[in-house]
Amino acid sequence: MTKDQKILILGMEKEGAQALIQLLQSWGYSGIWIQDPQKLFQAISSYQPCLGLIDLDSENNGAMETLRHLRKDSPHFPVIAATSQDSLEMERTIRALGIFYLCLKPYDPEELQLAIERATNYIEVEQALYAS
Repeated sequence: MTKDQKILILGMEKEGAQALIQLLQSWGYSGIWIQDPQKLFQAISSYQPCLGLIDLDSENNGAMETLRHLRKDSPHFPVIAATSQDSLEMERTIRALGIFYLCLKPYDPEELQLAIERATNYIEVEQALYAS
């Protein structure tokens, strides 16, 4: 893993985002909290993050609609989603949107760390394949 990779955080309340940023920093990543879903594409362009973490449960965060737009405009940008809705319908919806990994909340930090490591490894392999 390349140290100090950036991870966008979307759809979380400020306190949750700050706690997640501290956790990401302890793993060697930089967390960037985006409060407004409308600024997601600008943030991707500006910060060039390796992946996004999106909370699907926060009220009125527009996460599902944002994911739909993201898949349309940036289909290869990896996203890890978190939700407390443990249903087959939710999982089907998430998978149809091309989510890299779905974490059930409250998430286990070890599970989240492993999902992030797998996503970043996948990205590195994909970049190496396209570079050659």
